[in-house]
Order: sequence, then structure tokens, then C-alpha cells
Amino acid sequence: MTRVVSLLYITILKFQNFMRMNGKQMKAEITENIHDKFGTDRKDIHAVIDGFFDEVKDSLGKGMTADLRVFGTF
Repeated sequence: MTRVVSLLYITILKFQNFMRMNGKQMKAEITENIHDKFGTDRKDIHAVIDGFFDEVKDSLGKGMTADLRVFGTF
């Protein structure tokens, strides 16, 4: 579970960074950056990213708030 939390945190930081740059970063680039930094399997990284955003979408769909302290509130 700690590995998943680490991957989520890094994903959020990478996304935050790309937003600050007013650029565009694709999921493949985020995946590659995480892979380079931690050596984690790319399929696992994709699964974590997809799972993370699915959870956020499901929460929002239920009328809940998604509060990501390092990223924002939706």
C-alpha cells in the first residue's frame, strides 16, 4: 500500500508541475518520469493513475468533494 500512496503522491506532484508550466504533459510522459525515478513497472504506474482518477470521478459523481491537499479541491 505504501508504494501505491507514493505513486499517487508523485503523480499529483508531476501534474501540479505541468500545470504551473502552462504546458501539456501526457500520461505517457508522467508514467515515464515515475518509471525513471522509481523503476516501477509502467503497467503498474498506468493502473495507479487510472485508478486514482476513477476514484476522483466516482466521488464527484456521488456529489462528494475531492480534497487533495497538495493539488486542490474539486
